[in-house]
Amino acid sequence: MKNKLAVLLVLLLVLSLTACHVGPLNRSEEYVPPESSAEESVTETPTPTPTPEESSEESVEELSVEESSEEESAPESEAEGPAVIAAETVDNAEQTALEEKEKEVDAILADLSTEEKIAQLFFVTPDALARRTDVTQVGDTVKSAFQTTPVGGLIFFKNNITGKSQIRQMTGDAQKMSERRVGLPIFLSVDEEGGEVTRISGRDEFSDIPEIPSMREVGESGSETYAREVASQMAVYLADLGFNMDFAPVLDVLTNPANTVIGSRSFGNDPNLVARMGLAVADELSAKGIIPCFKHFPGHGNTTADTHDGYAYTGKDLQGLTDCELIPFTAAIENGAKMIMVGHFSLPNVTGDNTPASMSQTIMTEIARNRLGFNGILITDALNMGAIVGSYGEDEAAVQCILAGADMLLMPSDFYGAYRAVWAAVNDGTITEERLDASVKRIIRVKLG
Repeated sequence: MKNKLAVLLVLLLVLSLTACHVGPLNRSEEYVPPESSAEESVTETPTPTPTPEESSEESVEELSVEESSEEESAPESEAEGPAVIAAETVDNAEQTALEEKEKEVDAILADLSTEEKIAQLFFVTPDALARRTDVTQVGDTVKSAFQTTPVGGLIFFKNNITGKSQIRQMTGDAQKMSERRVGLPIFLSVDEEGGEVTRISGRDEFSDIPEIPSMREVGESGSETYAREVASQMAVYLADLGFNMDFAPVLDVLTNPANTVIGSRSFGNDPNLVARMGLAVADELSAKGIIPCFKHFPGHGNTTADTHDGYAYTGKDLQGLTDCELIPFTAAIENGAKMIMVGHFSLPNVTGDNTPASMSQTIMTEIARNRLGFNGILITDALNMGAIVGSYGEDEAAVQCILAGADMLLMPSDFYGAYRAVWAAVNDGTITEERLDASVKRIIRVKLG
């Protein structure tokens, strides 16, 4: 009896364990979440449940894809992280440097009187400053004149340059004079283009200085390396003699074969070639501490007449300029140009009248500033040229150039008359203090480097 009871108990225990093992599996397949009703669960199309084998294969595939993705993206993530941080650090450092420089610019500007600001707009010969001819030293007359009107720049011609020791002494004394007077360097420049337009190269007084070829010859070579070699030679002796600027390179595209004022000064008639060669020359000048001044905006190569003598014009419209003449200047601006010289020729199909480019708000403000984004110094071509003095009074020209967007006035025929005219225009509000400050700040920025 006891044995039968024992067997019965064992059978009941086995049945109980079997029920406990099977029950949950069956309930899992039919499980309805508490939020759902039995009716909803019946009407829903059940999702096929993969077999353990299928489920395992899919899980392995998903895992492998995820692991593979993580493995592939990990190096990229690791590489990008420091790179992004480094880039942000550089950007932040550059931004901080720009902000610090702007504070310095503002501080210098605040220390300048209105008269000193106006004087900084002028770029004149030593002769014009001293009211004498053939000035070859910074003597008492020059110092006295500069004390009253501390101009922003001096341009030297052959009559001001008689030898190496003389010009080194003169440029060095001019820098000291400017630093003492206004706490700023002074621009010291020449027209050293090469070929027929040089003030130093090719002269007997400088026989050990290489003779610089014309830019036509450089352009015909098609070699940027050659252009750099030529520019390097110029930059070396200019820096050695104390200059910090060169009114070069010429970016005029020679599209008019009858053009004589530009002629061999141009690299050629292909705007892209002119851009490449011009930038090669400019980069080499800059690398050796010489500020290049690109000229003659917006492109003098299509004119026939000579602005040195009188009125000259180009019939190009804005699209025509964009397709040709503006290409080298656009390249220069994108490359960080600091100074551009604006010509005196007219563009009636762009401006709607015969106003010279150097006096045109359309050319300087709307095109150079707004359209091309140039933020450096706009300087006029020499204001003693026939295209200006033959049609405009000295006072009118100086004031109009500033109002149109020029920052610096090069060589007015009567420097002191032009200075008084600009002073009067600022004093009566024709030229606002804000307009004056905008130009002086551009000048200070370039001088600070």
